[in-house]
Amino acid sequence: MARSDEDVLEELRTRYDYDVTEWQDIENEGNKDMQYVSGDPWSTDDKTLRKNRPMIAPEEMGQYFNQVINPLRKQPRGVRFTGNGNGASDKGANFYQNKWREIEYRSHAKIAYLAMAENAIQRSYGWLRLKRDYLSPRAPNQDLWIEAVPDPNMITVDVHELAARPDGSALTHLFSKSWVSEQEFKAAHPHAKIKDFDSYAQLHQHWIQGGKILKAEYWTTETEPRQLVEVTPPLMQAPNRMVAPQPSAPPKPLYLFADELEAAHKEHRIPEGSTVVDVRTVDYPTVWTYLTNGIEILNRHQWPGKFIPFVSCLGKVLFRSDGGMTKIQLLSMTRFGRDPWKAMCYADSQAM
Repeated sequence: MARSDEDVLEELRTRYDYDVTEWQDIENEGNKDMQYVSGDPWSTDDKTLRKNRPMIAPEEMGQYFNQVINPLRKQPRGVRFTGNGNGASDKGANFYQNKWREIEYRSHAKIAYLAMAENAIQRSYGWLRLKRDYLSPRAPNQDLWIEAVPDPNMITVDVHELAARPDGSALTHLFSKSWVSEQEFKAAHPHAKIKDFDSYAQLHQHWIQGGKILKAEYWTTETEPRQLVEVTPPLMQAPNRMVAPQPSAPPKPLYLFADELEAAHKEHRIPEGSTVVDVRTVDYPTVWTYLTNGIEILNRHQWPGKFIPFVSCLGKVLFRSDGGMTKIQLLSMTRFGRDPWKAMCYADSQAM
């Protein structure tokens, strides 16, 4: 059952405020990492104190990044399928492997994989996303596309859910966002209810700042109860023979939802004489995305998969005790090199 816009807005605002607060320290450290990666170890106070004096920053850390990143450029990684369990086979895995290779080639997925890895190495977290779109305006069907997320700060999640499974498969919600001007927003969404944002700026400071509107895709997994039915096909009757046949293995049960049974019978997917063995209620997951500016829901769509289509890559994940509370810390390759490199830059500057 579709939820009302008011319920979704209340939920996403609460979640966004919490996620931003919990993620803030990790983002701040990541931004400081990238300042060093860009060759600038000097703070604003340093630059003020050393005005008109040498501030040398020799290229020192890049060689260590290159030792990890260049092999990824030379031998790009990719997804591999294997046939394992639930009736899967090597033939089926090979089919999916070939299809995914076509998706990777069409999407230039190497760019997305490398951007995600570089961000994880240099600032401790990186992302890529899976989208569906038409190959061309004339195409009748949609295709899957792998897209890079160049700026991982445009993704906000619950850090505790992300730390539980660093690939992002345990996420129950995610925000993919971008800042746009009021003029851009009004041009892109002429039918939006809100036309004047000034009266909302004070109440929704996370969403409206200095004439800019935060436009976000709010992804969330929702569950609904469904009846799962276990159906056992009848035993095959062996023909009359002089020699007793070898005992046959019992038929494998079929698992269908109650609302699928009628169609399954019509399509003859359930053999005649089958019996219902068990019925249980399960929480069936669905994934929804809501486009929002924090004040109203602009549109909503259901994603056909069971996971939020974003993949994360993290540095080392640490769980630390801080004042009796568990604090999550993500480490990059840059983190422990910052102070030694700055000391070296200071010494070189003093020598100059």
